[in-house]
Amino acid sequence: MAQAGYRVTYIVCDSMQNENSEGIEIISCGFIPKNRFDRIRKSSKYLYENAMAVNADIYQISEPELINIGLKLKKRNKKIIYNMREYSSADLKYKSYLSKYFRIPASFALEQYMKISLNKYDLIFVVTPEIVDVVKQKWKISQTYLLINCPRVNADFHLSYDEYVKRGNVLCYFGTIYSTSRQENILIALEKINNVKYLVAGIFGVDADYIVSLPNWSKVQFINGFKRNQLSEILAQCSMSNVLRDDSKSGTPNGSLGVLKFFESMEAGLPIICSDVPVNRSIIDQYLCGICTNVNDPEAIQETISYLINNKKQAYEMGQNGRKAIIEKYNWDNQFSIYFDNINNLWN
Repeated sequence: MAQAGYRVTYIVCDSMQNENSEGIEIISCGFIPKNRFDRIRKSSKYLYENAMAVNADIYQISEPELINIGLKLKKRNKKIIYNMREYSSADLKYKSYLSKYFRIPASFALEQYMKISLNKYDLIFVVTPEIVDVVKQKWKISQTYLLINCPRVNADFHLSYDEYVKRGNVLCYFGTIYSTSRQENILIALEKINNVKYLVAGIFGVDADYIVSLPNWSKVQFINGFKRNQLSEILAQCSMSNVLRDDSKSGTPNGSLGVLKFFESMEAGLPIICSDVPVNRSIIDQYLCGICTNVNDPEAIQETISYLINNKKQAYEMGQNGRKAIIEKYNWDNQFSIYFDNINNLWN
C-alpha cells in the first residue's frame, strides 16, 4: 500500500524506537505484554491510544483480541478492515493453554462475539475458502473476500537440474515450530533413512518446547531463528521441503491457504511434502508439485522422503511445477490487486 501511494503506519506492542522502514512508519507503544492474559487485557489500551494519535482514515486489525479497537474507531467514523488470517474461534477448541473444559464454551463465545462485531466492520479479508463460507453464509457478512497468503516472485531465480542434484538430500522445515507440525513423526521417519540431512530453521511455539528433548533431535541441523532476507539462503541449501501440518488440530481440518511456507517452498523450486487434506490435495493434483502424505504416519513419511531421494528427476520436476504455479497463480501481485481494489473502493 505504501508503494501504491498510501501513507502507511504500523502500530506495534514493543519497546523499540519508532522508525521509518521502506516508507512505512512503525510506531511502538512502549509496552510488552508479560503473558497471554496481559496481552489481552492491556495491549488494546496502548494500541488504541496510538491509533487515535495517528488519526488515519482506514485501519486494519488482524487479531481477535483487538476487535474492540475497531468498534471504538468505527464510532469515530473510521473505515475498519479485519484481516482474518485463521479461524480463531474454531482454533480455540485445540489450544493447550486452555483447560479442556473451557475450550468449547470459549470457542462458542468468541464465535458469537466475532459474528456480531465483524458485521460492523467495512471489509473482511479471509485466508481460505472454507472460512469465507463460514463468514459469508453463517455469519451473514457479505463484505468478505478471499485473500491468500502468497509470496512475491523472485524473477531472477533459476535452478538447473545439475544445481539441484548438487544440493544432496536435504529436507527442510522453516518458520515457527508448533506441535501441529508433528516433528516427532519426521524424526522417527528419518531414523530409517541414512543419506538425508534435516535442516530446521525457526523458533519454537509455546506448545513445542518438548521437541528438543526428542530422540534424534541432536542430529537435526537447527538454525535458531532467521531474518526475512536470510530465507532464500536457507532454502538454497535444500532439495525438499516439509510443510506437514496436523490440520485436524486446527479450525480448518480440510487445510488452509494461509500456510505461507507452502507457497514459499514452491517459489524456491522445492518439491513439497504436505498433509493429505483437500486444500493441499487440490493443488498437488493440479500442479504435480509435491506429495501428500499422512502427517501422523512415520512410515508413510519415510516412504515419501525416500521416493524424492531416489527419484531426483521427478523431484526436480515437481519443484519446477511448483514454481510455475506460483508464477501463474499463487503470487502476491495477483492477490494485491484484490486487496488494493477493495481498499481503494473503501477509500472512495
